[in-house]
Amino acid sequence: MIEKSSNLIENVEVGEKKIRVNLKTPCAVSEPHVSANRSELDMSDQADVTHYIDVPWRRTLAGPLAHIEEGAKRGHEPDLALVQAVARAHLWMGLLINGEHASIESLAAFVNMHPKVVRKGIRLAFLAPEITRLIVLGQQPSPLTLTCLHEAAASLAWAEQRRKIGR
Repeated sequence: MIEKSSNLIENVEVGEKKIRVNLKTPCAVSEPHVSANRSELDMSDQADVTHYIDVPWRRTLAGPLAHIEEGAKRGHEPDLALVQAVARAHLWMGLLINGEHASIESLAAFVNMHPKVVRKGIRLAFLAPEITRLIVLGQQPSPLTLTCLHEAAASLAWAEQRRKIGR
């Protein structure tokens, strides 16, 4: 489960065909003094959120309120630890790419982790797109652990990553 104290989610939008989880921009994450209870007018400077996760879904009249299209196989749900690790890796990459942090060491100090842990975690941003999709939709091979995912991410070759996770 994503802890509320992580303070990474800006908002969640529910549309007709998808649910979008908007992650805070690097500036918003780095400003702990900003109140979480801002008005919509104060949020205008955050309207350009570029980090997000989209989950396709549709509302059905008979049955549950939400249905995930192409969703998880019956009995499988997304492993939140895997989803959080992949999302965090992409956020960290964004912080490096946009210049918020000039080095892994600076980023590690910011997130209060050892640089070695950040280096290992950031590799998940380079997973094959279909592996990331499977994780978000809960369709990853079971049992895929975070350790196995890190081992797969050690290779930058997507074919090798797929082989390592059994796909």
